[in-house]
Amino acid sequence: MKNILRKLESNTKGFSLTEVTMVLIVLAIGFSLSILYSQTMQVRSDIKSISSNFVGFARTVQSNAKSGKQNTWNSVHLEETKYVLFSGASYDPNSLTNYEVELSPAISIQNISLNGGGDEIIFSSPKGTTNNYGTFSFLSTETGQSTKITITNIGTIEY
Repeated sequence: MKNILRKLESNTKGFSLTEVTMVLIVLAIGFSLSILYSQTMQVRSDIKSISSNFVGFARTVQSNAKSGKQNTWNSVHLEETKYVLFSGASYDPNSLTNYEVELSPAISIQNISLNGGGDEIIFSSPKGTTNNYGTFSFLSTETGQSTKITITNIGTIEY
């Protein structure tokens, strides 16, 4: 019986509490970093998607102006939390024909720098050019990442 107890006492197989704690800490750090990376990737994806959607809408608006369609959107109004497609030479926030695109709460429109000041891009018929050319950015308020949109005087839209 004493031999069996000695064997049990001398048996040191297994992990100490310190080793188990260290493994759990390393796993927790790895898990935290993966969640942070995932959230950053989601914000990047949101900015790219919103930028791409804006460019699509802006090109449609410009196409409407080029084709001379009446009573269709030919202009874009920019605000911090949304952009609005509208028809005519000036923005009327109460117009029923406006089409508003709300941005994600984590993304805003910043650094609006259009020729002549203001926050409207108006494409003219029949060439689709604009006197309101310039730049602005979609900015993530969470990560600080941004995408710059450039609209030239001939109406091309780059991002």
